[in-house]
Amino acid sequence: MTAESHMKNIKPFNGIDFPLWKEKVQDILKSLELDYVLHKDKPFSPSSDIEEFDEKMHGYQFKLEKWEKDNKFAKRIIKRSISEGIKGEFDDNEDTTASELFFLIELEHKRVSTRFLFTRLTTLRYDGYSGIVKHIRSMYDIAYELRSKFHNANYESLTHLFFYLYTSSTLAEEGIMT
Repeated sequence: MTAESHMKNIKPFNGIDFPLWKEKVQDILKSLELDYVLHKDKPFSPSSDIEEFDEKMHGYQFKLEKWEKDNKFAKRIIKRSISEGIKGEFDDNEDTTASELFFLIELEHKRVSTRFLFTRLTTLRYDGYSGIVKHIRSMYDIAYELRSKFHNANYESLTHLFFYLYTSSTLAEEGIMT
């Protein structure tokens, strides 16, 4: 099966449902036997002081060419699986590996989703009709989701994260801080 036929089965990532997108992209890379570039670094050249240097260098050249070709192909698959609307957020640097690109996308998704959760938590107001238990439960669910993103986070680190995600100008725009 070609990459083209695999790509038809994936909805371009638009910032929503990252876990599903990640799983599908990893499945495509695995079926094309390219998933190793996400887990293995670029091969290192052998040191010149070892025995059988020429033989090791030949093996290194072969591994390097294969890794570079597969990395380039994996990057192309990842880039093609991202919607045009968010593609510009990620540098199209030639030196960026597929693994780094994948990590950058995941990091950006975590940043955006965390900011969204903080916004929901800080702007959620009781409407007076649906019941206080339901309101408290929804706030608890948001806090739990935030806590699950930062397993060992304490109150102070979450506060620092909050202010990192929201610059004072953003807070002023949203009416949280004047």
